[in-house]
Amino acid sequence: MIEIIRNWKKKRQDRKQAKHEKLLVELAEMVDKRRAELLQREREG
Repeated sequence: MIEIIRNWKKKRQDRKQAKHEKLLVELAEMVDKRRAELLQREREG
């Protein structure tokens, strides 16, 4: 029984971690895109 609970907790933790990693990747992509836009504007400016 304890093993089932441990497995469930681990799966839950893995899902949370995966969700956080996905959010971090999305955030990094947004930052990269914004940085590229600002650099482009500076070149044109």
